[in-house]
Amino acid sequence: MQMPMKQGKEHSLTELAERIGAIVQGDGHCTVSALATLQEAVTGSLSFLANPVYEKHLAATRASAVILSPDVATRYSGNALNVDNPYLGFATLSHLFAAETGTRPGVHCTAVV
Repeated sequence: MQMPMKQGKEHSLTELAERIGAIVQGDGHCTVSALATLQEAVTGSLSFLANPVYEKHLAATRASAVILSPDVATRYSGNALNVDNPYLGFATLSHLFAAETGTRPGVHCTAVV
């Protein structure tokens, strides 16, 4: 399943860790501005690993940081946010990266009822 990359403003790992009660592994000053899967991540992306089936993609990910459980984090040498429930942590942070849609409230001049 492909997850579209969601781009937003930059956030440091230290800031994100405070929001989800995680422990920073690596560089807390590292910033991320997008969400992506392990396979599709690029520099500046934050990803997560909640299902052990996808651990095979962890070593090759280009994500700047990954949200991991503490037991998986011991096997990963990159930047990470260690939290007991990586899926919940990722979901909690996802709204921070939601891109603006550009829509304005109101009624369009061509609307007909």
